[in-house]
Amino acid sequence: MRKRRVHVAEVGQAMASGTEPNVLRHGELLLVGMVTRAGYGDIGALWQAFMPVEASVPAAVRGRAYELHVYPEGYACGDPFWLMVAVAVERLEHLPPALFVKPLPAAVYAVFEHRLGDGGFEGANDAIEAWSRSSAYERCAPYDLQVFDQRFRGPEDPASVVEFWIPVRPKPN
Repeated sequence: MRKRRVHVAEVGQAMASGTEPNVLRHGELLLVGMVTRAGYGDIGALWQAFMPVEASVPAAVRGRAYELHVYPEGYACGDPFWLMVAVAVERLEHLPPALFVKPLPAAVYAVFEHRLGDGGFEGANDAIEAWSRSSAYERCAPYDLQVFDQRFRGPEDPASVVEFWIPVRPKPN
């Protein structure tokens, strides 16, 4: 299957029809934010706690926010996981006490764009799993990222777009 860049208007159709994500190499990512051990029902509360302090993060790269999910060994869907809501920073400076730092190493990511009107967050997970079964790539780390930019208008807006970044490596032959 030929890889192609997906326009935002095509995202739902493309993911539903099996279009491959963009696979890209990204340098180290330095995240600063709030952390909790959570289930999916706890995500909104952590965002609500982080949003008032987000503007106080020094050296933040504005325009994007990140949701990092780190899965413990033996994780099964529905189990608790580590959750971080964050912004990227250019460098570390003095941080407010409630904030934590998480460096992510340079990695290759499969980047899926997903419009929430196409099945909500669950629809993205279904598309990612379907792609991973037939892809030449496999997950290579126990985490993934959701990336929110100006296209995200809120979790209830079906026109909102979220990027899902999955760290991958080529499958062995």
